[in-house]
Amino acid sequence: MVILFAVLTCITEDEKQDALISEIKRVLKPGGVIYINDFLVNSDERNTKRYNQFVEKYGTYGVFELPEGAVLRHHEESRVSQMTKDFIKETYKTIQFKTMNGHISNGFVYVGKKSADKV
Repeated sequence: MVILFAVLTCITEDEKQDALISEIKRVLKPGGVIYINDFLVNSDERNTKRYNQFVEKYGTYGVFELPEGAVLRHHEESRVSQMTKDFIKETYKTIQFKTMNGHISNGFVYVGKKSADKV
């Protein structure tokens, strides 16, 4: 099993996220499980403003900077589907939780399996 708990939010580029997911798929045994818990894009004014502020700089809607210097990413659900397309989806649900700065944010939980077929 591989657990990614708020890991993808720290990897802002699609290519680097794809490389991580590919490596996870490579090392998981057939039938192995991947668990992802991470952030989704929010539609409130505070988040929309910062997504729009940084979209040109980073080339991806949902990437933003915190005053503390961190660069983070919230994901569109279509991006989550794209990243997990090579796994067999067992569970996907949206959630809300409190961020490290005390804000409420949209998130998701994904549980998938690597195919048991030897490919």
